[in-house]
Amino acid sequence: MVKVMNQRTGILLGDQVEIAQTFSTRLIGLIGRKELKSGEGLLIKGSGNSIHTCFMKFPIDAVFFDSKGQVIHLAKGLHPWRMTIAKSLKRTDVLELPMGAIEASDTRIGDHVSVTT
Repeated sequence: MVKVMNQRTGILLGDQVEIAQTFSTRLIGLIGRKELKSGEGLLIKGSGNSIHTCFMKFPIDAVFFDSKGQVIHLAKGLHPWRMTIAKSLKRTDVLELPMGAIEASDTRIGDHVSVTT
């Protein structure tokens, strides 16, 4: 588990964030879970520039960021059976969070996030 913080605001996006970095953990993601509680999240390493919420049971927020931790795309309230694509060809990491986490943390495009153990 890791912690992810918005460096501009000093607000934790999640303090119980799991990491998905293998093909199978990225493929499964949050499928099968009933919810993400406040502070929980899933950090998908090297996800490319898109994610989907097929087979999920709840909406999420998603923060896409580059290798330097700069936020390049935000998806708020992404409901099941949707997808979002970052307008970047760079390989990105994506932080999936409970719906409302982006707004609560005032996270914006251009912010930097830090990932710590």
